Amino acid sequence: MKLKIDRAPARILLSGGFRSEHLDQVKAEIELCESPAVLDLEELELIDVEAVRFLNASEEKRCLGVALFALIMQPRPGVQR
Repeated sequence: MKLKIDRAPARILLSGGFRSEHLDQVKAEIELCESPAVLDLEELELIDVEAVRFLNASEEKRCLGVALFALIMQPRPGVQR
């Protein structure tokens, strides 16, 4: 599944699938964004463990200027935990 990134001056919308192979690309987008950057995760459909760890670390280090928006960790209908 592909990751789509749409960037506005202070907001980065991530949609599709966010995997560890996308981390460098997302970090580069954060650096280009006005601080503080807001990562809008509402349209993510899939996220792997490394991406979750990255988001947790980013949220903990708010001094980097990253805020998370609309991350709801619930399985989709028909998906077992």
